Amino acid sequence: MVRIAVCAPIDDLNARYIFRNGAPFPIITASEIQFIKAEAHYRKGNMAAARQAYLDGINLSFDYLTSTYQANIPTTMQISAAQKAAYLSNPVVAPPTITLSHIMLQKYIAMYGWGLVETWNDLRRYHYTDLDPVTGQQVFRDFAPPTGIDLWPDNRGAWAYRCRPRFNSEFLYNIAALDAVGGRALDYHTKEQWFSQR
Repeated sequence: MVRIAVCAPIDDLNARYIFRNGAPFPIITASEIQFIKAEAHYRKGNMAAARQAYLDGINLSFDYLTSTYQANIPTTMQISAAQKAAYLSNPVVAPPTITLSHIMLQKYIAMYGWGLVETWNDLRRYHYTDLDPVTGQQVFRDFAPPTGIDLWPDNRGAWAYRCRPRFNSEFLYNIAALDAVGGRALDYHTKEQWFSQR
């Protein structure tokens, strides 16, 4: 029998940025703010300002990756200035006229790894499958939420818009607050949040 000794490394100096003990986990980034601005300008009809904020968001995302998170990335995998420029000159990424789908996709890419809740907020704000009023296309293109038997039975055919309260929280310590908002209903998690209600 061969025994293999498994032990944790002494330190994390050779770990990539995201796996380090002290890895930053941002609450909000400069690129996210630019994508929020891009969406606001887009919805107001100011397409030039929307496109500029969109491009600024992509630039800031690259800057964040190539400055803050460059530790221990193999040289062959580091993002160069030429790669960044090529990405930004790609007409699929940066066409003369952007759509809400462009903004949401690049925002998702920029926040990948830490913006999980914000991405879910965006999906819920657009009811998962809403159409962009400017283009008539689904905002989150090709996104297909579960349907039919793929949904939890308690959903009653609806998609999730919130997390159910944990049993060791209000259920134990503040049941009156749950009752006030209907939090004990089996389909409570399918009720829309204030920010997605029309």
